[in-house]
Amino acid sequence: MGLALRAGRPADGRAGDHGGGCERPLLTLPQDRDVAHYWGRTGFLRHAEELFELHGKAPRVAARGDSDVLLEITPVREADDVHGVVAHIQDRAATILTQELGLEAAATMGFGMALSEACQNIVEHAGTGGWVAVQTYTWRHKLRRRVVLIAVSDAGVGFRRSLEATQAKRFGDRWSDAAALEAALIQGVSRFRDPGRGQGLAGIRRYLNRWAGKFAVRSGTARMAMVPAWDDDVPLDDQLPFFPGTQVLMIVPAHAETE
Repeated sequence: MGLALRAGRPADGRAGDHGGGCERPLLTLPQDRDVAHYWGRTGFLRHAEELFELHGKAPRVAARGDSDVLLEITPVREADDVHGVVAHIQDRAATILTQELGLEAAATMGFGMALSEACQNIVEHAGTGGWVAVQTYTWRHKLRRRVVLIAVSDAGVGFRRSLEATQAKRFGDRWSDAAALEAALIQGVSRFRDPGRGQGLAGIRRYLNRWAGKFAVRSGTARMAMVPAWDDDVPLDDQLPFFPGTQVLMIVPAHAETE
């Protein structure tokens, strides 16, 4: 779920069109059979074939009508894609949240909002397309409960470049990928000057905090996380290898009495 589909882009900027002498990057498939099947089951390999030169044998994965993958890896390029993604999993997610995770019915509305806002950020800020996937599984480390996980990723401009014009001067020498995440996630800053813009991430934080969830965003060389009591992640890491875009992770755990 943390993988980002990325590839070099031709002059017209369209992913998947490798004309004009743009070589596709190489991707070696994992030898671990379970990992390779997981990649196939989530739809990763189907999209990867268009973006990478694959090395290794791709596993055959039978279609599964009912699985722990709520939403296979799905492209998001425009507003209509966001609406389609949310509508596609809303009913199934509602069932998972209330029956399997034991959350109140009100949590389902917030889940749809969080999913929509995370995808909408791709459309408004990335400057390119992105990807989203949703899955439920058992978080065995420390928490030992079922969780629903949303992963959203793009290879766009990232938080620092998106906010540079309005925020770099205010931060001065402190301006960095970490400072950009601080401005967006903690201070609710947006590159849009319209009142009320930039509140989407704040809304996601409030929702996940209410349900003891986890929220993490990686962009550039930094990663910032809202860490719940059941996790041992670090709140900030600003020494990461550069990532040209944004990765968003949201995890909603089951109610304690459900397990």
